[in-house]
Amino acid sequence: MKTLLFVLLLSAPAQDLISQTLSTAFPNENKETIRVSYKGIYQYEEFKDGKVYFKNGKHTNVKLNYNYLHGEVQYIATNHDTLLITNKAFVDHIIIGENVFYSQLKNGEMEVVGNFNNVLLAKKKYLALKGNSANMSERKLTATSEGTIPSSLLINNQNGEFQWQNNASNPEYKYKTTYFLIDQNRNFHVARRSGFSKIYAKQQHSLSEFLRKNDIDFKNEDQLKQLLQFCSEI
Repeated sequence: MKTLLFVLLLSAPAQDLISQTLSTAFPNENKETIRVSYKGIYQYEEFKDGKVYFKNGKHTNVKLNYNYLHGEVQYIATNHDTLLITNKAFVDHIIIGENVFYSQLKNGEMEVVGNFNNVLLAKKKYLALKGNSANMSERKLTATSEGTIPSSLLINNQNGEFQWQNNASNPEYKYKTTYFLIDQNRNFHVARRSGFSKIYAKQQHSLSEFLRKNDIDFKNEDQLKQLLQFCSEI
């Protein structure tokens, strides 16, 4: 039965695959508030022409944007709802404008920011829920069909930090960025020393020597590119 379902999904039109989605439409009654908060929540000022490429070779054209709150790409359906893309196991990659995104089931979408001999550097930028000493340090907001979207989407932006207005619980968020390495087999590794060691196992000695001489900040994009450039040349 699972095999049959897999075959049916691969043979289905691409638009049918992308249409099986989780609806996350914003409240219709507060369009002014949504417009004000748009720049804080989304990567692009408006939904842009994009393409979703599937592993079966098909693709579909659709209006797309990256949502920092969900940490995932959304699209606008024919009924104008704002939806998340599901069936990600069948998605190869996503293009929004000139930017390329890859999906990992547990981490959502991440944007490619460098290619070093087919080893990709990708960044995952998202809004993280700030915590305190009582509820740990920081928690990434997980948005699901059962999740609660605040009744007001107006956000106050101060030094890259956000706070919902007109919300009794008054949660606060800030941007965070995590970097990933995507190897030639499309395996995802967090961009840290262990990830580099797995991908460049045959160059372990040279890698260790470089890291001994250079204090690499694995949260710094430029320094990660410097390390990847070195690894691609050894």
